[in-house]
Amino acid sequence: MALYRTEGIVLRVRDLGDADRILEILTRQGGRVDAVAHGARRPRAKLAGVSQTFTHARFLLWSGRELATVSQAEIVYSYPALYEDLDRFAMASYMAELAEVVSRPGASQGGLFELLSAGLALVAGIDRPLVDAAARFYELNLLRVLGMAPRFDRCVGCGSVAVAGFSAAMGGVLCDGCLGRDPQAVALSPATAALARHLLARGAAGLAGLTPERRSVDELGAVLAGFLAYQLGFVPKTPRVVRQLRS
Repeated sequence: MALYRTEGIVLRVRDLGDADRILEILTRQGGRVDAVAHGARRPRAKLAGVSQTFTHARFLLWSGRELATVSQAEIVYSYPALYEDLDRFAMASYMAELAEVVSRPGASQGGLFELLSAGLALVAGIDRPLVDAAARFYELNLLRVLGMAPRFDRCVGCGSVAVAGFSAAMGGVLCDGCLGRDPQAVALSPATAALARHLLARGAAGLAGLTPERRSVDELGAVLAGFLAYQLGFVPKTPRVVRQLRS
């Protein structure tokens, strides 16, 4: 066992006993860590502020056999706006859920950490109509960080720049002539492919001033949901909850 410092973002919080909390933390250098924040649920507890989902903090942790222990913590960002709006909270929860799925204990995943940090800041500060587009930015760049980014610039079957559909199995867009090569391929509009290229090329700053059509944002979301399920074998819970809340 040893005492060490790390920077991390709280992905999930679970109550433990009468006063403690277990924090699931994505750290910059050490991957995912579970740590106990003793007394965090008590009134005026020193660790109460840092024991909130989405909190970005510098931690002093005591490593243990199964769980680490939070000895000290200093908040870097707390993103209060994420708790003030249901859509922002839901999208931030979705980002944290995906980060939890792809992160690993003990693995250095600096790219994932930086992406989650950028994604949370984006959802907290962006104009509300662009919150869903911010989720598309995060999904695309998560796939890029994992080395799984699909192609949206050329047909993966023949190299044509024409766009008619998308194949999760083949890893990108298909032209009309190649669409039949995958019976499970889905239709995709050129405008949606262009939005995906923009979000991959421009980064978070590229969302400023963007006015994407709602149809393209939704169509890209459906395509990426299928691709994430195909690649990761995982269907996140948060989008279903968001649809239920909005209906």
